Amino acid sequence: MQGILYALDEETTNSELEYYWKEISELLIKDFKIHEYTIFYWGLYEGGENEDPATEGFRITPLMQEIWNKNNDTTTKAKNH
Repeated sequence: MQGILYALDEETTNSELEYYWKEISELLIKDFKIHEYTIFYWGLYEGGENEDPATEGFRITPLMQEIWNKNNDTTTKAKNH
């Protein structure tokens, strides 16, 4: 999955990125627990509070953060309380 996400991040056109993201995001959501650390990594949650994904992140960081925020048990539990 890391290789697939790397290739997606290197995609040069938005149309291609969106096309492949549809397929990849379904796999990430379906098997969230298997890919949890990978999603966390590409979401730049390891870097600390001072990292700005817009300037220091990957192109797919916002997409990965969206999946993380919607599927992570800790985030989900915090929203429900």
